[in-house]
Amino acid sequence: MPIAKRGRKYQVTVHHRGERFRRSFDVYADAEAWESQTKHNLKYGKPVDMGDEGPTQTRGVTMAQLREETLTHHWAGAKSKKTSEMNSASVCEALGWDLPVISVTTRRVENMVIKLSEAGNSDATINRKLSALSTMLKYGQKHGYVQQLPDMSRKREPEHRIRWVTPEEEAEALAYFEHVGQEDMADFMCLALDTGFRRSELLRLQARDVSDGKVFIWESKSGRARSVPLTRRASAILGKRLNRIEKPTDRLFTGWTKDMIRYHWDRARHHMGLMGDPQFGIHVLRHTFCSRLAQRGVPIPAIKELAGHSSIVTTQRYVHMSPDNLRNAIGVLDEGTGLKSTETPHASDRGVDRGVAQNISTNGNKNYHGINDLETLAK
Repeated sequence: MPIAKRGRKYQVTVHHRGERFRRSFDVYADAEAWESQTKHNLKYGKPVDMGDEGPTQTRGVTMAQLREETLTHHWAGAKSKKTSEMNSASVCEALGWDLPVISVTTRRVENMVIKLSEAGNSDATINRKLSALSTMLKYGQKHGYVQQLPDMSRKREPEHRIRWVTPEEEAEALAYFEHVGQEDMADFMCLALDTGFRRSELLRLQARDVSDGKVFIWESKSGRARSVPLTRRASAILGKRLNRIEKPTDRLFTGWTKDMIRYHWDRARHHMGLMGDPQFGIHVLRHTFCSRLAQRGVPIPAIKELAGHSSIVTTQRYVHMSPDNLRNAIGVLDEGTGLKSTETPHASDRGVDRGVAQNISTNGNKNYHGINDLETLAK
């Protein structure tokens, strides 16, 4: 509020073009009168009576100063801090590090978007940078550095095809890791496929996180804890690794880092001739988990909980992979006509949205109990 009770006094705060003017009074009526007079003087360019307190207005901060404050007080400790640092720096570079925050108008934001686009930024990347700018300006508004926020319309992002690992690709990658003696990578891949855990979640797993046929995630991207029942394959792998661990707090992938995982995954991609496929990154394992569940008719809300998505909107990307939902819906049109839908599923050569992969096997192993268990997770 412009006038606030502070002990026995009434403190008045007036903001004008990024500057803050503040005085304290013993009587509320005096505070109210000073507020009205100050706003009038500022409007017509007249000096402000600061009394005996001297100048206490806050000078307009720059984008560089606002970024530093936001990083220190808002993004500190956040999992996305590194990304926020990069995106906010890109925003300040485009707008100008010394630009006063009060000068960030809608037109300047539009020009920034054009500049970022011309520099080769995708629509999705531009939206992430607009989000960083929005966070900074809202922080500035909260602290009185700016009164009105500019419009920051997001760009429409295309819905990309979802890439997943086919059974043939899974078998080839596992065979490669076995050939080069990378048991840890083979275990990592199988666990990611059968639990849907993110790379960081798997690397943080401790022995005590495995219990009663489930594995528990306490620290996740969404900030919510979750548990996932184990397939027979995942249970066997975790049992093997637990036997090598001494303390409950020991990590299941001790000594491994994100960069090491990426390095060995890229070696497998190179061996498989998939370096030219940008969607075949390590995150494709998580997409495969969700895709295979959807392909086997697991309800979307169950997939959301198993994957730990913060919003069901994220999970909705896998709806069209359900083998019967659309076919059953169209079947309504055939009722009473004696006709049947002619749609039939077919397996895809590569794991993209062109059909439902069937008849899963791994190196001809009839005892393979990986993805075939996944449809039971939600039961």
